[in-house]
Amino acid sequence: MSLHIHHIYVDRIGDVANSETSNNERKQDLGFNIKVTNIFVNFVESVRNKTTGPILGLVRACVYGVMLTVSASITIIFLLIGLIRLVNIALPGSVWSAYLALGLVFYIAGVLLWSRRTI
Repeated sequence: MSLHIHHIYVDRIGDVANSETSNNERKQDLGFNIKVTNIFVNFVESVRNKTTGPILGLVRACVYGVMLTVSASITIIFLLIGLIRLVNIALPGSVWSAYLALGLVFYIAGVLLWSRRTI
């Protein structure tokens, strides 16, 4: 065991003596490592920007589109419920008169829009 420790101690002393001569080599080796690492990192970033960037934009647009569609649908449903209740209060009779009045309005709007189509 002591022989092994002595061997490590001698190697460390030898490293200190050799450190002055190989200091320039280490700096050059470190510079090469940094250059290779920068090239690799730049390559990975370039590939990521060309692939992941457009995919993230597409996914983000899909998520926003779904959220907008759901929000607009809920808003339209609540507005229709409110409109039916308002017409029900304004017109005499039961709720069927409100359904009939709004049905006629939406029917006329649909006919007008259908007649203006360009197909």
